Amino acid sequence: MKNNKFVSEEEREKFIKTLEECKSRAVIVEGKKDVDALAALGLTNIIPLNNTPLAEFTDKITKMLDDLEKTKKVVRHSDHEVIILTDFDKEGRKLEKRLDLLLRSHKVKINRRIRRILMGFGKGRIEDFKHIEI
Repeated sequence: MKNNKFVSEEEREKFIKTLEECKSRAVIVEGKKDVDALAALGLTNIIPLNNTPLAEFTDKITKMLDDLEKTKKVVRHSDHEVIILTDFDKEGRKLEKRLDLLLRSHKVKINRRIRRILMGFGKGRIEDFKHIEI
């Protein structure tokens, strides 16, 4: 990706396909700017951390999945994946690893593949995706 434009049609299609995959999963981000950026790309299932302590946030996610399980929207926690899209800088990666460990300890399945794909587009922060021309 060069600036905010795709270098090829294949890259553009890969990005769109990845966004489509995100639509069927909960996406965890750091804050409001990240929510705004992903919402501008059509995602609606975004859950911001907003500086919530990680243990408290993990409990919130687990309860949310429990509620979905009770309403039969999710069969069990392990059937529902979440994507952790904290920023791709050093601090964001550390935050992602801590959150990943906590969520996995509660049997929440994490999709790391989508994070790796999005990292490959050369953006350092999730909010930078807001300006991509699809």
